Amino acid sequence: MRTFIALKIPEPVKKDVFCFQNKLKSQFTREIKWVEPENVHMTLKFIGETKQEQIESINTVIQSCINNIKPFQISFDGAGAFPNLQYPKILWVDLKEGREKVMKLMISLNEQLADIGFEFETRDLSPHLTIGRVKSPLSNLQYPAFISEPFEINNIYLIKSELTRDKPIYTDIKEFAL
Repeated sequence: MRTFIALKIPEPVKKDVFCFQNKLKSQFTREIKWVEPENVHMTLKFIGETKQEQIESINTVIQSCINNIKPFQISFDGAGAFPNLQYPKILWVDLKEGREKVMKLMISLNEQLADIGFEFETRDLSPHLTIGRVKSPLSNLQYPAFISEPFEINNIYLIKSELTRDKPIYTDIKEFAL
């Protein structure tokens, strides 16, 4: 099974993301695969292919990484693209409030999961919400900023991802309270 660790986004923010995507859709003639509002989340660590017998070790690492973390606020402000706005492949909105705490958590998960045999992410970690994937060349992207109200993070999740023809299906494996 494919797994990842994520923060879930509350419904009001998901609705704001959906409205933002709709604003953007009218500007683009190229094919963009938009993330479905129900699937919007912030990935802390993509684990990838995982065997059932590895889940308990992953759970232990997650618990270790969050032992001293209390609930905290996050908000989003800004938008961008990977690798850049000139040749975008991934469209995203940027994390503003809570960025330092999320970065520390991402780094800790990345390091500790590597210690038990999972791939170490070598790219720069950048907390964000993916909102779309560009399917055909698009250049010099310009789009307005996205701003959300702050909200509290009380939990993180280990999630199973099943890829289907229509859209991915996400299923919680375990919820961890902060």
